[in-house]
Amino acid sequence: MRFPLTLPGGGAARVYAYTGGQPLREGRPLLVFVHGAQHDHSVWALQSRALAHGGYNVLAFDLPGHGQSDGPPLSSVPAIADWLTQAIGAAMAAAGLTAVAPTVVIGHSMGSLVALELAGSQPDAGPAGIALLATAIPMRVSDALLAAAQAEYAKTNSRALWIGTRATAKERELEARIAQLEAQVQALVGAQQQQQASLV
Repeated sequence: MRFPLTLPGGGAARVYAYTGGQPLREGRPLLVFVHGAQHDHSVWALQSRALAHGGYNVLAFDLPGHGQSDGPPLSSVPAIADWLTQAIGAAMAAAGLTAVAPTVVIGHSMGSLVALELAGSQPDAGPAGIALLATAIPMRVSDALLAAAQAEYAKTNSRALWIGTRATAKERELEARIAQLEAQVQALVGAQQQQQASLV
């Protein structure tokens, strides 16, 4: 589906989201798919189609500067998350439906960082769940790939990508929280192993 999105500074951009070959319907759980850098909605074609035909509302967006959505690529994960929040509302409105928070946001690579940002920045109004594929915090990218991406954008002046090379404060905070959780899990596993060993 194609629909307009009003931009913060005024004006509008055209946004594209694949719905899995099914119209959006009132009352269905909403799954939002977020692709990685240099990709578009088509990386989710099979998954989104199967889930759309299985009773879910599906939105697999082309992010700005990718695929069929207008605009230059956004420069940060928080900016992409803000754009995505607005795009979800605009897509639901374009379909004549009540705006709802996504049930699950599924992100690949850069898209996984966007899913984390949505969940972390909107704990009460954000997604009920997230699924992360090929994720890392911070997400390191080689200088050669960044240079190639910048050269491609300069050449085409349209289809480019955003890749973060430095962790933002929010990403560092998430990384620290993940490390805390991993330590807690390790402590629990260790305690459980000791308990099982004492029973033998």
